[in-house]
Amino acid sequence: YGGGLVRLNIKRNTIGAANTENFMIVIRTQDDKEILREKLDRSTAQAPISDRMWWNLKSVALPNAIEFPFKVYVIDDLEDEPFEFQVNGIKG
Repeated sequence: YGGGLVRLNIKRNTIGAANTENFMIVIRTQDDKEILREKLDRSTAQAPISDRMWWNLKSVALPNAIEFPFKVYVIDDLEDEPFEFQVNGIKG
């Protein structure tokens, strides 16, 4: 994975809401240049364990290295607005 992986951990109240086909990942640079847009493939959610939440995991590979900070948008078909995260990198 040239630029690394972005891992999405999903927890929802129902199996349908936690299926990955409801989600899209968009990655943009700090100056708003789109690097990646990927609609996730179908993956059925896993049964709840202790917290009664259906869960799912999905990793999206970045094609190339990307400068920090960058933004990750998670678009959920069942929500009105996307979730926005800023990735600042690791201090070392």
